[in-house]
Amino acid sequence: MITTVVLTAQARKDLRNLPAQIVRKFAVWTRFVEEEGLEEARKIPGFHDEPLKGEVHFAEVQEVNKHKY
Repeated sequence: MITTVVLTAQARKDLRNLPAQIVRKFAVWTRFVEEEGLEEARKIPGFHDEPLKGEVHFAEVQEVNKHKY
C-alpha cells in the first residue's frame, strides 16, 4: 500500500503559485494518501488518480496545476 507522497522541487514551486483552494485540496489529498493509502484516495471522485504499475513504494508528485473541466 502506498502511503508516502514525495514532492519534487517543481511541485513545491507550483504550489506557491496556485489559488489557495487548489493548495488546500492538494493538502487534503496528500494527508488522505498518507493516512488511508493511494488506493483508497483513488476511490474518491474528486481525487481521480491514474493507476500506477510495477513495484511502486511511494507517489512522486512532479507537477501541480489547476485544470478546467
